[in-house]
Amino acid sequence: MSLEVPFKSIAPEPEEAVEQGDADYSIDEHRMLFEAKHGKHERTQSRHKHIHIAGIVMFWLFIAISSIVAIIWVLHIILPTDSRFLDETEIKNLSTILLSVVGSSYFTGFAKNWLDAKS
Repeated sequence: MSLEVPFKSIAPEPEEAVEQGDADYSIDEHRMLFEAKHGKHERTQSRHKHIHIAGIVMFWLFIAISSIVAIIWVLHIILPTDSRFLDETEIKNLSTILLSVVGSSYFTGFAKNWLDAKS
């Protein structure tokens, strides 16, 4: 009893011929098409990406600093009067900062909703 399996030879498929339209492109056009296909950015796209990343970093810095200020203010309010560490001018400054943070956040949301409703 033989376990030999006859193999069929498979002919390779013929390669597709280069289209005539591809021959009309210059080397620079081929390079740009290749970069566009493989995710390379042009100068303006790269600039927009950097601006986007900088905006995200600034947003999270704003959130972090605002959170730290809010925590300091809440700690000052929670602690007993004999162990409070802020004087009146510092409390006033922190209140002004927190008011501006909340106000800017509110008006940003309002403006975004107003602009989205217009479009």
